[in-house]
Order: sequence, then C-alpha cells, then structure tokens
Amino acid sequence: MLAAAAGKGIFRVTGDSAVQIPCPAPLTDLVRAIFRDSKGTVWLGCEKGIFTWRDEKFSPIAENDAHERVWSIAEDAAGGMWFSTRAGLMRLRESGALERVTIAGANASANILGIARTSGGGVWVGVEDGGLVRLCDGVQPLVLSREQGLPIASITAMLEDSGML
Repeated sequence: MLAAAAGKGIFRVTGDSAVQIPCPAPLTDLVRAIFRDSKGTVWLGCEKGIFTWRDEKFSPIAENDAHERVWSIAEDAAGGMWFSTRAGLMRLRESGALERVTIAGANASANILGIARTSGGGVWVGVEDGGLVRLCDGVQPLVLSREQGLPIASITAMLEDSGML
C-alpha cells in the first residue's frame, strides 16, 4: 500500500511497517490524491502538480500546467486521465496532451471537488456550487443540481453503485 503523509512525502506500507519512498520536492507537499490506472501506473495529485510513479521512478506530468490543488483522479474507458482541481477540470489524453475541460454552465475556473468513472465510459464530476455533471465524449453533458433533487449544489465525492446501496 502507498500512503501520503501531509508534508512528509510518500510511504510504502508493508505488513506492520512503513518506509519512506525518496521523491521529488513537490511530492513532499500535501498529496491529496493517489490513483492506480488500468496499466498499473500510480498517479499522484498534490498541491503543485501531477506525477506518475512506475518502476520505482517518479515523473512529473504537469508541474506547471496544473499547479493548483488536485483533489481527485479518475481514468475513463479510453485510458484518458481526469483530474479535479481547484482551478478547474483537467484531462490528459492518451496522446499525452493535457487540456483544461470546460463544463457548460460552470465557471471555467470552478473548483472541481470530485471525479469518478461512469459505467458508460465518461466521468462524473462534482462542481462547487455547480452540482453533479456526467461528461462523455459525443454525448450532451448531464447536469444534476437542486432542481433534480440534490440537497446541495456542491458534490465532493461519488461512486457509481448500480442502485445497490
């Protein structure tokens, strides 16, 4: 298991012990999100960027482009990576291009609080004061807010559960 300690870096927990993993300076800041993708790469979102960890090596993905706080990370069915940040929604395509994603009806720099993969191939996005939005390539976004029954307009975490909860 990997664990992030506030201001202290990344640790590997095995059994009943933890060992710090040497990592670059930005990763000693507050790491808010850790995600393992379908290929086994570990993604880390922190206060100052996005990093990957593979084969015991850290690599910066967006130290300058996504320097705002990363809250959560998700992978879509096409292998694209999505990042919810304080400065908006970011998407890293399979080609390696990092892009800012605009959400119809939401401020371009809206605080994106949470993100989760949908069973249909896209992602659910929680937008501060903007509700819950489902994004999927080629499909009109679905926006859910108080008018559709949500108790509040800021959704921070979500999990598709097939109606089983």
